[in-house]
Amino acid sequence: MVNEEKKIEKLLNLYEKSINTADKKLAESLYSTEEIMSPSVAAKVGVDNLLDFYERIASQNQINLDFIIEEIVIDEDMAYAVINSKGTYEFIFPGLESPGNRIIFLLKKTDREWKIVQHLSDDLDPKRPISSAK
Repeated sequence: MVNEEKKIEKLLNLYEKSINTADKKLAESLYSTEEIMSPSVAAKVGVDNLLDFYERIASQNQINLDFIIEEIVIDEDMAYAVINSKGTYEFIFPGLESPGNRIIFLLKKTDREWKIVQHLSDDLDPKRPISSAK
């Protein structure tokens, strides 16, 4: 089981890299073909929407996050991971900065490889109005 946790940690580290470098192709390679990404504002389904999301994020934000893996739970070919992000997530819109997110990943092992099936995130700043997260 430890080996499987290491594989998931590697996947999550690559996801962190894809966010910080706005590398949409790397991000795409980490998701299964049945992925659903649910940021705090609206759900995105499918690879095309995933790539659109990354393009929007890259054009509107300067991101420099470090992920802290809080928990990984594995049950055969399914797993979930809980992560907190720390660092800067500066919006191009002046004055908006987030302290990070809590992210939950649902993962599935297919052909001996872990892939992200669902990604849920929530802003860790309870004072930030939802309407500012566009």
